[in-house]
Amino acid sequence: MTENKKMRILSALGIILIAAGHLELDYFTLGGLFPYYSFHVYIFLFVSGYFYQTDDEKHIGKFIVRKTKKLLLPYFCWNLVYGLLSLLLRNFDIMIGQEPSLRTLFVEPFLGGHQFMFNFPAWFVPALFIVEVINVTGRAFIGAIVTKLKCSNVAGKVDLIMGAGSLLVGIATVYLAMGGHVWGYWKTPGRFLIMLPGIYLGRVYKKAIEPFINNVIKKKFGKAGYYILYFGVILAVQLAMVNTLENLSFSTVWCQNFASTCVGPFLSVTTGVLFFLGIAELISEFKTSIGTKISSFFTLIGRETFGIMMHHMFVLFLINSVCFFVFKYNLGAEGFDALEYSTNVSYQYLYAGYHATHIINLALVVMVPSLIYGLIHSKKMNKPR
Repeated sequence: MTENKKMRILSALGIILIAAGHLELDYFTLGGLFPYYSFHVYIFLFVSGYFYQTDDEKHIGKFIVRKTKKLLLPYFCWNLVYGLLSLLLRNFDIMIGQEPSLRTLFVEPFLGGHQFMFNFPAWFVPALFIVEVINVTGRAFIGAIVTKLKCSNVAGKVDLIMGAGSLLVGIATVYLAMGGHVWGYWKTPGRFLIMLPGIYLGRVYKKAIEPFINNVIKKKFGKAGYYILYFGVILAVQLAMVNTLENLSFSTVWCQNFASTCVGPFLSVTTGVLFFLGIAELISEFKTSIGTKISSFFTLIGRETFGIMMHHMFVLFLINSVCFFVFKYNLGAEGFDALEYSTNVSYQYLYAGYHATHIINLALVVMVPSLIYGLIHSKKMNKPR
């Protein structure tokens, strides 16, 4: 099957934005116009919805087994590894994460996913699994009803009902969260309910927006005109939102910090995802030798988003560990905070106070997992059968 480079590159941009957010590097927000936490998680929900196959509704059991192997099994294997690492490091007075237990190994991943901290960005993996299961079972149930009513275009009607329904439920969840009613264990279902509309944004784009762009807009205005119109509309809407809404950022994992209206988060998700989708499309169409290399670079990263999401904070910890060694033996690293290093997985040492260290760290936390996973996958593909 031909690789969809646009979506691969979009995934790459998404994981880079997530890593940049965790490293507090705000260069890619365009001066605060597109805050990371107003949309970046939804890039992966968008991609999931874009590639969703309605045939899975006929084989839900196989779908769940496939997703369990692809998402949950590797997640829980690494969760065990990081749990044991967290326990081991306590012997060296590094108190990062909780100790491994049945709860932290198997329950906490579905409640928040921050149990061992080294892999906290991967909270999204079990959450994505649950949302995809909710989606496929919900679609199958509604599809059975629509079919029984002998309606035409069953898939289209299921898209409409599930899409509109998930958006309304998501808006209601944000409304309740803003009123302080989504707390404690309620944050877990709340998280899934505000994530589900992201899948339907991908469905709407694939089924309606993308064909309209390709068959109407590009033919009428040409590529250059299309990009001017596309980015012009998105930027105009985004500027209007930034100037009218109190704050666009919110926490998806904890289902909180909604400072704008209950509709605002879904507006910012839409503009943010579509803006970087446009950038991904531009990169995918580079034709020069340098442009092709840039496109291939992002495609490589886009293939390894699981590894980057799972391990980029651990790579940061390894970087800090080198700095700690240098500091401990008086080889340099003045101003290194040993207490922060031993208790805060997000701590970054800025060499000589240079903010550029952030950029070096970002490159390393993204590229190290990409190269390792890419090498593993390459060997598997080339292995004789």
